[in-house]
Amino acid sequence: MKKWPISLKLFAVTCLFLTLFLSAVQFVQLSWFEPYYKNKKMSEIKTALDTFKAQHYKSPGDFETLSQSFSPLEINYDAVVATADLKNPDNIVYDFGTNTPHIRLFLKIRNPDEAGMLSPERVQEMMLPDILNEELKSFLDDRKLYDEVTVQGRTVAYESDKMSPISRVVAISPLPAGGSAPRLLVAMLSLQPVGEAGTVLKDFYVYTLFVVILGILLLAWIYSRMISRPLVRLNHAALRMAELDFSVACDVRTEDEIGQLGRSLNSLSGNLQRTLGQLHEANEQLKRDIEKEKRLEQLRKEFVAGVSHELKTPISLIGGYAEGLRDNIAQGKARDEYLDVIVEETEKMSAIINDLLDLSQLEAMKYKLRLSDFPLNELVCSAARKYAVEAEKKAARLDVSVRLPDGGHAFVRADRLRIEQVLTNLLGNAVKHTPDGGRIEVVLRPEADGKWLVSVENEGEPIPEDDLPHIWDTFYKVEKSRTSEIGGTGIGLAIVRNILNLHESRFGAENLPGGVRFFFTLDAHAP
Repeated sequence: MKKWPISLKLFAVTCLFLTLFLSAVQFVQLSWFEPYYKNKKMSEIKTALDTFKAQHYKSPGDFETLSQSFSPLEINYDAVVATADLKNPDNIVYDFGTNTPHIRLFLKIRNPDEAGMLSPERVQEMMLPDILNEELKSFLDDRKLYDEVTVQGRTVAYESDKMSPISRVVAISPLPAGGSAPRLLVAMLSLQPVGEAGTVLKDFYVYTLFVVILGILLLAWIYSRMISRPLVRLNHAALRMAELDFSVACDVRTEDEIGQLGRSLNSLSGNLQRTLGQLHEANEQLKRDIEKEKRLEQLRKEFVAGVSHELKTPISLIGGYAEGLRDNIAQGKARDEYLDVIVEETEKMSAIINDLLDLSQLEAMKYKLRLSDFPLNELVCSAARKYAVEAEKKAARLDVSVRLPDGGHAFVRADRLRIEQVLTNLLGNAVKHTPDGGRIEVVLRPEADGKWLVSVENEGEPIPEDDLPHIWDTFYKVEKSRTSEIGGTGIGLAIVRNILNLHESRFGAENLPGGVRFFFTLDAHAP
């Protein structure tokens, strides 16, 4: 089934409605105008006669002078008014007003010709008494009408076409005569104007029909455009919104209900756009969280495997050397070596457990820093000396560069124990990943923003760029295959990150040509 657009529907309905309305108005006017006019005239002339009698006819003695007051009544109603004395019905005496003693009425009548057929219309001149005689004869012959006037005392008005195809209104009202012959007040007015008006209306409607129809078509087109255009725009915007495209706006600027609907739709579109954007961001964040959780789960598994491997070796060694001591396999100096191995491996397991405890406290935000003022340069040099021996084992050179003001110190306010732990982890990683014969450099220097910068740089293979953002994550280890050879659990840098975050430090790691550099900052503090 073909769908009509709303503009065509509005146009068709409007044209049909206006055409039917115009046709109904014309039909009512042509059908009821003339009867309505006649009834109105009869009602008005009856009321006028009754009012005239109440004002001018107080007693039968006023009959002789009554005609002197006819002039306003004749002028107002364009009528002929007379009194009639019915003392002798065959010779009725009339008394006209001062304006009409010689008035003659010209009527279009048809007389039968010799063959008994009506001849064409011709104008005949007739005297008013003749016309009134004919009207009153008809009145006298109508017994019901005569009794209504003379016996019941009512004023009557009726349409008459005696002696003429042009009808007239005749109004007759009784004049009390005090027991003598009936006296009447008669008014007669022509209905020719209303007939002519009806004819003119018919001709007028024929000529104006096409103009009115064109006006209806134009009005219907404008009306349909006014209503349908904004609705089409609203529909276009709604279709775009149905396709989840909320960028389009309804360009409807009217102040009516359609304009308000357009503004509401624009507001809805904006709210949905923002909500969809928020949902998209939340969805992306959820994806990142899920990926992070998956990665953490994988890291936990790798951590468990790594810790298991780290603990398995010392436990195996401790178990083997303990069995040797129990079985008295080693004696003297060998026994002391067995004990040294057991102690050394126990310390390794203790270090791993301590790291786990530290990380647990730091990540749970339960650890509180023990702040104090101390010279950072002394702590850096002390930590470097401890790892100088480890570097010598790999024939590596460890250089320390401390840039201080003359005779001064790099005082900071921090948790000395935890900063020492940071340096220990960074230096330990540097020594582990420096190749034999390589170089390690520790630098302490002031920054322009009132901070001290500590950097640990070592020669060796760079960290893969994909791994750089994750090296601070818990349990994360770079080059898993090589980590088992180098050692480590993947929690050292996670501890460093948490400690430095508590100190609100700026820290990071970067690849250099032929090496890797780690750095962090601490606020300078006067002692």
